Amino acid sequence: MTRVINAIQEVVSTPLSFDFPSKKVQEICLAAYDINKAKGELPIVNSITEHRWDLMELYGPYKFKVILMASERLEEVDGAMVAKGNKTTQEIYSTAKRAALRLKNDYGMPLDHIFIDMSVSAIIADTEGLNRSTVEAIRLIGADPELKGVHMMGGLSNIGQQLPPKAADGSDLKHCLENAFLTLNVPHGFDYVLGTPWRGYEPLAEDHHVLTTYRNFLEQTGSNALRAVRKFYRA
Repeated sequence: MTRVINAIQEVVSTPLSFDFPSKKVQEICLAAYDINKAKGELPIVNSITEHRWDLMELYGPYKFKVILMASERLEEVDGAMVAKGNKTTQEIYSTAKRAALRLKNDYGMPLDHIFIDMSVSAIIADTEGLNRSTVEAIRLIGADPELKGVHMMGGLSNIGQQLPPKAADGSDLKHCLENAFLTLNVPHGFDYVLGTPWRGYEPLAEDHHVLTTYRNFLEQTGSNALRAVRKFYRA
């Protein structure tokens, strides 16, 4: 990793993100990173969760920004703290707020150094309203004055996994679905993506087939959600 980081920083000035759960590997990456070759920009540690907080022990010897996962929380079960997946709007929002404020208050990390990963999920089998929970949580985080300055992000390519390439209107279904998600969420503070740079993301018109179908899908659960998914690609 040291050799790779050194080689990359010889030819680009873009800040780097280190995606490892291992504290030892993260420390090696942070030690190799040359902030001067990144125009003074800090690296990003990807990622921390409430049950993987040991990476923050590196914050002091090193300074960095973090990707904070809102998809998992710690919960006490029979006297022990265990990791639980978040599914509801309140679980996602509460976890994000609790962890972000912990970073701010306990470590002095500026809120604009925190990137909350909202875990965009595939719609193909989303019968539990996970997409809806994510969209609603984005709105709560974006409207919370205590979280003003945090960034929100997610992996856009997840949302269209296993769907056909074309929508019922002939458009690029997966790309338009990514744009539909952004159209709804960018106004509420979703400002970074894990995406393909040359995809040309842009807002969709209000009457665009994929956007209107996605709005309808977000209102459904169970088998109705599966039927709503078919409307994307079946006329």
